[in-house]
Amino acid sequence: VLFSVLCACAPVVMAQIHVHVVEDHDEALHHVHRAIGSKKLPFSGIGLVHFDSHPDLLSPNLQADEFYDKEKLYAYTSIAEWILPAIYAGHVDWVVWVKPPWAQQMDEGTHHLTVGKDVSSGHVRVSTPLPYYLSELLYVPVASLQNTRTVPLHVVTIGACICCDGAQSLPVFLKGGAIGVASNDNPDHTPSSKRVKVSPASDGGTPIKSPLTDLTHSVNPVCSLKCTDITVSKCAVAILKAALKDCAAWWLDIDLDFFSTANPFKSVFTKEQFEHMEALYAFKRPDDSSSPQSIAESVSNRQTQLLSLRQLLSTTPTTHSNKVFLSICSLIGMNDSNGSIIDAESLHLAGMMTDLPHHISSMEDLTNMAASMYHLLDMCWERDPSIITIARSTQDDYTPVDQVDHVQLLVIRLLEELCVHMDLKYHYHYLSTPEYKTQQSPQPLVDTFAPESHSSL
Repeated sequence: VLFSVLCACAPVVMAQIHVHVVEDHDEALHHVHRAIGSKKLPFSGIGLVHFDSHPDLLSPNLQADEFYDKEKLYAYTSIAEWILPAIYAGHVDWVVWVKPPWAQQMDEGTHHLTVGKDVSSGHVRVSTPLPYYLSELLYVPVASLQNTRTVPLHVVTIGACICCDGAQSLPVFLKGGAIGVASNDNPDHTPSSKRVKVSPASDGGTPIKSPLTDLTHSVNPVCSLKCTDITVSKCAVAILKAALKDCAAWWLDIDLDFFSTANPFKSVFTKEQFEHMEALYAFKRPDDSSSPQSIAESVSNRQTQLLSLRQLLSTTPTTHSNKVFLSICSLIGMNDSNGSIIDAESLHLAGMMTDLPHHISSMEDLTNMAASMYHLLDMCWERDPSIITIARSTQDDYTPVDQVDHVQLLVIRLLEELCVHMDLKYHYHYLSTPEYKTQQSPQPLVDTFAPESHSSL
């Protein structure tokens, strides 16, 4: 009896959510593998919610059988190729790519992503004829694949319409002097919107949702994005809610370039050169994406196009009818902005990347994007994720270095509003001890954020 009384009086210990902050996005996969190995994540049945300006759904240049060799996989996987290995290995059962308005690599909607081992090359390939895969020459017909897996890929767009006034839709923790933000009038203010969530490791409990501010506003007739909701659409909420009900555990992943992203390859060229390379490397979609013949012709044309361009650049031509192209070729042998020598292959790679999104957000845009992310997660968050990964993406020049610390603070504060217990770990050299000295962050946010209270690596 005494034991029962003591157990009834003992405080309920909520499981901590491990939050891993990395620099390069592919390092997120390392921590997921470790979580699976330590039984903190199930081996299969994981849903991935992926906030990013890029899909990161390409396949590494590795034999399919080598995907199970973690050291080799890590050595060959880049920032654009880390999700597909988790799908092929059977860990991830669905992906929701939540993108900002300026990311256009995939059409919105639900796609059925079929991945498998290409019987001819032995590499992991995709039989879903999205332009994203056709242009990268990663598509093969499903008959050419073995060991296939088909998973839903949901693509949704959120983000405040940046030409509209989004102040009325800001969650209170983003407003100075309100929830989670200290002010001169209230220096000891602490968040009051924390609510108990059903944790994967807890025995239950009733989720208590905090009130949301009004999400609607009138349509702005001059807005090119034609958004009728300043933050998130009902469709995005419905898709994410439905997906989260259909998984053993879910993994929340956030790339900070979701808020503001650069195309680092633009710095290699002048505006005229970049536009010329963009035209040279433009991908022509198949006339009929449901026709195998039209798809095959599109892939064949793309192969010829890329082979011709690579060969042309490798010859380093000194005479050509197009002076802009000659000026591009003259870059070979020069140093880029990082001091690396530009060669023909790097120029070819830059040409392939001219279609990457480029949008440097204003401070107001950053706040509106944070509000959008918060509203979507808050409306769908019925249980905690089993793991959270955050990528800074500054060393590869995608997240602007003068904005990254401010954005990271926004994301941490946002997560603190949603999660009761977080174990925050830093895995990059910049934070041997977590100290933020950026001048870009609003002073109240810096004053009240205390990363010393979290563990760091």
